[in-house]
Amino acid sequence: MKEEGELRAAVLHGPGDLRLEEVEKPIIGGGEVLIKVKFCGICGTDPHIYTGEFPIPRVPIIPGHEFAGEVVEIGREVATVREGAHVIADINMGCGKCYFCRTNQKLLCPELKQIGVHVNGAFAEYVKVPESQIYSLPDAVKLEHASMIEPLACAISGVEKSEVKPGSSMVILGGGPMGLLLLQIAKLRGASPVILSEVVDYRREKAKELGADIVVNPKEDDLYKVVREVTDGRGADVAIEAIGNLTTYKQAFTVVRKGGCIVAFGAAPADGTIDVSPFEIYSRELTIRASYAGTYHTWPEAISLLLWDMVRLDPLITHKLPLESIHKGYEMIKEKKHKALKILVSPEL
Repeated sequence: MKEEGELRAAVLHGPGDLRLEEVEKPIIGGGEVLIKVKFCGICGTDPHIYTGEFPIPRVPIIPGHEFAGEVVEIGREVATVREGAHVIADINMGCGKCYFCRTNQKLLCPELKQIGVHVNGAFAEYVKVPESQIYSLPDAVKLEHASMIEPLACAISGVEKSEVKPGSSMVILGGGPMGLLLLQIAKLRGASPVILSEVVDYRREKAKELGADIVVNPKEDDLYKVVREVTDGRGADVAIEAIGNLTTYKQAFTVVRKGGCIVAFGAAPADGTIDVSPFEIYSRELTIRASYAGTYHTWPEAISLLLWDMVRLDPLITHKLPLESIHKGYEMIKEKKHKALKILVSPEL
């Protein structure tokens, strides 16, 4: 029987060992807030955390970092967040004191902690978060959309790293939820043409719906040839790898032009490697940038894009599941069943 003070949560105990359990309700400190989780998206990284391909520092832990909810309790020192507010949280918590934090590179902080990776996350009824990480939401932003602010902030950062300009040609390798968000941000920034490469049929259809100029099935069409045909033989100004697959990482080098930029966006296996020619990078004057997560300014930018209907999220949200069905959600993403894109989990369903 569930006792007072306990709550439902999905707890990861090790690779392949995710259990629905009753856990103690979080006790907040003076500078923290307690959030009642309304929706938490299953990130493409979450199944990799589940299998152990994406290393995390400790178990047991409650995963889940793409969340939105309602503040139900605030600590005595909290001054900027009110009870009842609809909120999201920047999941990346730096020390605030080191060289990287002081030079606006928080993601490189040696003491970086992430909600749902290093500390308990939001595949639970409640999650506690420091006040410093909270963004209160305008009433007009739907909470199911707000749960996608974290991946949207990541996409904004990824496109920003590419330094895309109006008229820049871009290849996006991968048409999952992140690839489709990158597509929309790239189009907002004026990229043209945007070529999206994806092997799954329904994802290619979504890419067309969301504004891709050219959609390629690389199993049937020669992506290298398509890119060369629409760029006067040069190759694309930008190639963004949005899958985390070693094959597509290698492909990025083949589709980008001399002097172009490759953005490493997809989370590849931690022990995965590819052969890269330093001479090719040197002689072609390639720029390689990495985009690990959203950063300070991309969170408010993502909120503004939602508020003013500048991105479309409903076509990406394909399923909403109760917390008890989280294993089903992981399976749907891994096996690409039921035309799943973004799956939201809610303790209230």
